[in-house]
Amino acid sequence: MATESFENDSIGWQIQLLRQNISEWWELQTSKLELPEFPQWQMSGLDQVARVIGWTIAILVAIWFSWRLADLLVPYLYRIFGPTAVRVQETTLTPRLSVEEWLKRSRQFQKGGNYGEACRCLYLAMLQGLNDRGIIPHQPSLTDREYQALLQQDIQNNAYQTLLQTHEKFYFGNQVITSDTWSECQQAYREIERKS
Repeated sequence: MATESFENDSIGWQIQLLRQNISEWWELQTSKLELPEFPQWQMSGLDQVARVIGWTIAILVAIWFSWRLADLLVPYLYRIFGPTAVRVQETTLTPRLSVEEWLKRSRQFQKGGNYGEACRCLYLAMLQGLNDRGIIPHQPSLTDREYQALLQQDIQNNAYQTLLQTHEKFYFGNQVITSDTWSECQQAYREIERKS
């Protein structure tokens, strides 16, 4: 007997009873209404094609709008919800130094017998000079070939070519740079300075 009273008084049973009462009430209310019967419309083939085209256009516009909205919102959402554990600052392999500081480093490496790094410092001084004079703004993503293409019209192109090619051979070709090569690079840099 105790189990029967528990089943009749439990919360689950009372909720089920309430749902049943509401559904029966709704059925009673809707059965009293006399709703008109809707006629069966016969659609022609042309109407169906127009409806399909209309829905297709509407869906494509919605997709395009969503795509554009996503393009606009993704950067903001990434900043808000993106990875926040580590905020990486912009790092470059080479520090941004003035032309004079690059030339000073070049002389230090040359005195130490490290001609490859001395030539590389002359190369970086050249790039910093191009940036300072507004000829080619500093962009870490530019390659030596891209610098060569941008400098094609320049009068002292041979001096630039010497520094660019030496840098390419040393930095990417692992070629050993001698004191003679460093002298050529230094002469090329002096020519660039003299003509600028």
